[in-house]
Amino acid sequence: MTNNVNNLTNKQSYIGSEILQLSNSSGMQITHIGSSSYKFPHISHCFNLHQLLHVPSLSKNLLNVSKFVHDNNVFFEFYPTRCYVKNQATKQTLLQGNHSDGLYVFQEFPAFVSESHNTTLQSSFKLWHSRLGHVSLPVVMNILHNCNITCSPTRNVCEPCNYPRPNNYPL
Repeated sequence: MTNNVNNLTNKQSYIGSEILQLSNSSGMQITHIGSSSYKFPHISHCFNLHQLLHVPSLSKNLLNVSKFVHDNNVFFEFYPTRCYVKNQATKQTLLQGNHSDGLYVFQEFPAFVSESHNTTLQSSFKLWHSRLGHVSLPVVMNILHNCNITCSPTRNVCEPCNYPRPNNYPL
């Protein structure tokens, strides 16, 4: 998540209804979504940030550790005063962050810091049910759980799901 829209490439206006909810229960609006890639001269690894959210009211840019790990084939090692980002295959240290005011700050990665508190997206079940192609409740909930998106499931089925589905006959 970034507070600077210029950190986004392939950006588009965010039209969803989700908000960024911090651990103190305050909500922040998401205005854009996009991606970024960063390559550092001292390492050969290129870091990709997919579905990067622009949240103008953030005071610091935050890195979703879970998404970063999955997008970049890396893992984090956290210690009281520092953390390391390492390549999953070679175990080589790619980045080092230092603990400062509750966050792990990466000097080599000046635009982003590692998040050390719980941040989730709140959303409506109907929105995700529709976005995911009207899949069943367990499928939607599993996907949302894996993406750290919280939402309350609803038993109400949307209108298109009330229609009978045609049989798949060979052409």
